[in-house]
Amino acid sequence: MLEMTVDKLDGLRYTYHIQNEEIRQKAYQIWKDNGRLAGRDIENWNKAEQEIRKSLNSNKLLSLYLRSLIGHIERGLPKSRTYNLFRNFAPFIEAIGIVVIPIVILFVTLYNNNQRDIQESATRGQNAVKNYLNQIIVISANRENNHDNNSGELLRQVTLAFWQDPNIGNIHKKQVLEALIDLQLVQEFEDQKPVISLEGMILDSINLSDADLRGVDFSNASLRNTDLRGVNLSNANLTKANLTGAILTGANLNGATLNQTELSDAQLSSADFRRANILSVEFSAVDLNGADFRDSVLKNVNFLGADLAGVSFVGAKLDHITFTNADLRYSRLYGTGTDLAYMNFDNANLSDAQLNNTCLVGASFIKADFSRANLTGAVLSKDENNCIDDRRLADYPQTLPSTSTDDDAPRSIDRIYIPTYMISAPLADEANIRGANFLGAEGLSPQQIKSARNWESATYDSDFRQQLGLLE
Repeated sequence: MLEMTVDKLDGLRYTYHIQNEEIRQKAYQIWKDNGRLAGRDIENWNKAEQEIRKSLNSNKLLSLYLRSLIGHIERGLPKSRTYNLFRNFAPFIEAIGIVVIPIVILFVTLYNNNQRDIQESATRGQNAVKNYLNQIIVISANRENNHDNNSGELLRQVTLAFWQDPNIGNIHKKQVLEALIDLQLVQEFEDQKPVISLEGMILDSINLSDADLRGVDFSNASLRNTDLRGVNLSNANLTKANLTGAILTGANLNGATLNQTELSDAQLSSADFRRANILSVEFSAVDLNGADFRDSVLKNVNFLGADLAGVSFVGAKLDHITFTNADLRYSRLYGTGTDLAYMNFDNANLSDAQLNNTCLVGASFIKADFSRANLTGAVLSKDENNCIDDRRLADYPQTLPSTSTDDDAPRSIDRIYIPTYMISAPLADEANIRGANFLGAEGLSPQQIKSARNWESATYDSDFRQQLGLLE
């Protein structure tokens, strides 16, 4: 008989007995497997003992340990009802322990391995950061001393290789970007282009709030879910950059270029877009509350359902803009000249908006809300005051849907006076003009005004009030 003694926790010791019959059967199997060779009885017996020892898996050892532990507890309990209950549940305790303890050991092992991998990855990342920064310093020094014009491309290639390193995590990218900002290698200064372009770089989910990134080239870069609150991106190039879910609250985008920039779910409240060039950008349902678009240039921009409350477009050049369902409360749209002609404001909230002295020829305002809006001096008909540049007029369709029962009869743009799908006044079926100010507005007709809701409460010139049949 073979005995195997194991010492475990708390000094407990237990013995596992291996019967000779078990060894004999194992040795016989070994003899058969080795071709039934004679004269190897002792060798086969010893090998059988070794294999049986190895075959004692963790469950057998654990079961023995649990039995010894249970027996130790039993001996410490007085012969009572508690003792009897414990003896009855001892097999369940043993069974649960056999299942649970290996699982716990497995999870602990996996956790330790994961922590080790994280530590090793962090170490490799830190080493990569050190090596990269050393290269940058050397190349920059040679650039300054030798006036090497090709060093900028070399710096970019080194940076791109660093960014593509699989050992580099977001924390390392942030460290490097902060270093490049401190070294003033990625910004534009005094009309000098950035030394290192960040075109096409992946900077997702990094916290760059309040960073100085003026003039940075982020074209085709990925900045998804990146924190850019209060960042200075003035004159930056964001052409085709992906800013999905980015936080740009209070960001400075003065003079920046946004061409086909992706801004879905971005937060842009109080952002500064003054003098920015914005082309083919979707601002649908984006939070732009309090943003500043003064003197900016916007073309083919969609503000469908966007929050534009308190936004200023004063002096902006607007071309092919959609404001459908947008919240334009308290917005300032005056001073934009011809840029509001033929634009779509259907279902927009323009309550308390400033639209004075604007050109609204051909604009569509179906179900728009003009409560308390200021339309003083607004131009609503091309024939009354030609506020439309003929070259600009050529950009729009020459015929529009009309209210005529003859579907084949088109309506010329310069003869639109009655509210239709796209009208020549900021009034359409179900538009709300409660408290709106139309003093000095040109191109109005009683039919246009009376097509809107709450038209009686709006303010008009005295002559026009008489046309509407309102008593003084």
